[in-house]
Amino acid sequence: MPKYTVEELKNLSNPYKELFEDSDTMAENRDSLEQLGYQDKISVATKMVLACPNNQLRSLSLKSEELRHHQETEESFHRVLSRGLEVRHRIQAMADQQNPHPQNNLLGNEFNADLFNEFRDLKIQLTEQELTDLVNNLVLKTPDNQIQELNQNVRAGLSETKLGPALGEAFVLKRLLTLLQSSEPHLAFTSSDFNPALFHKHPRLVASYLIGREAEIAQRLANSNERAAINSGLEQLKPQVMSNADPLSILYSQFQTANVMAEAAKQHQMTSSYVNTSNITPQEIKEVKPEIAQEVREVKPETAKTTEPSKVSNSRYGKFAQLKDKFNTLVHKNHEHDEENANKSKCRPCNIM
Repeated sequence: MPKYTVEELKNLSNPYKELFEDSDTMAENRDSLEQLGYQDKISVATKMVLACPNNQLRSLSLKSEELRHHQETEESFHRVLSRGLEVRHRIQAMADQQNPHPQNNLLGNEFNADLFNEFRDLKIQLTEQELTDLVNNLVLKTPDNQIQELNQNVRAGLSETKLGPALGEAFVLKRLLTLLQSSEPHLAFTSSDFNPALFHKHPRLVASYLIGREAEIAQRLANSNERAAINSGLEQLKPQVMSNADPLSILYSQFQTANVMAEAAKQHQMTSSYVNTSNITPQEIKEVKPEIAQEVREVKPETAKTTEPSKVSNSRYGKFAQLKDKFNTLVHKNHEHDEENANKSKCRPCNIM
């Protein structure tokens, strides 16, 4: 149970081991600890808090109560060590994946910038150790209406750490991933914020938004008019080594498939653009909108069954041409294809197929 001088305490490389593991050493050295200067107390407390295993944090907190005395001030070692333990508790609580509201430690009355700023080295090392969990947890669980306050408080109390810049990048990525999930996912690729490096830097965040949704997102992207920009963006997002377990790999592959199908459908639509309305039955006409049916009755030539479109009068054929696209979609959808009897079908697209 060694008793250390002030100078020896200042130079201890592992004060946690030297003062805590022997149950009586800390209390025995209370007077010397109190004689340390304020910054030296911060240094010793920081070393102790960093060296303490998670399963011993509560024991260290309880053991530090032996250092209390009736003349305590805010700079007493017991108070300093208690605040150092509080810094570790708050940072670990923000990184805890089981915590439903990690942002609360940085918001409102719960936040104390002075507490973090008092322990510069401690907060820098703790946030670096927990950085990935901190970023993912805070970005995923902080509501949009709290992001501004969160960023302000990070700048106020954790400005020397890597947390602020990492959060800034991750919140940009969150906006892009949210766009990918929207009804207009192409906006993620046309946004001025689009940065492929962010997707590769935060794979866990990407996985949280994309896993299980790749096919749905790919289909909406393939239906967009911005397929060139989308394809270019996905090429940049594609990992160097494709993997069936990687959401960006899956999204890329799903888009390529959906894009080919979209192009094929477009070509089929162009090939099937002409509909011979002379072969449309009255029942089929009734199934389309009344106003369109009326237009067809007005323009349908009397000799249409035996006359080629080129022989129809110019005025009627002009009107006729305006309607063909409508019928291409409306009538074509009212029956199922019958490949075996396609040549007998009254739907020209079926005949073409």
